[in-house]
Amino acid sequence: MAIVFKPDAKRLKELGHGRVAHVPVLFDRNQRYCRAHNAYLRVRAKLEWHPVSGTSEASAARGVPLPNTMLRMAYSIANFIDWCEARHVAWEEIT
Repeated sequence: MAIVFKPDAKRLKELGHGRVAHVPVLFDRNQRYCRAHNAYLRVRAKLEWHPVSGTSEASAARGVPLPNTMLRMAYSIANFIDWCEARHVAWEEIT
């Protein structure tokens, strides 16, 4: 079962990571950091990419995703990770 970790946003802001302070972090069932999935969450949080346009254009999104939106995305990805594990398929191979 994938784990969604919600970091301390206040502390991250104090450390200078304000742009991604609200971004949850994913770990797999073995408590390993899910590098690709977390990179996707950070890219979305910073508006470097948006699924509507595939770019970071201003028209792609109205603003940075709110903390609850990021949390919902993280849980959706965690559900996908669990689905892949239950079916013994690699997420990279799914089309």
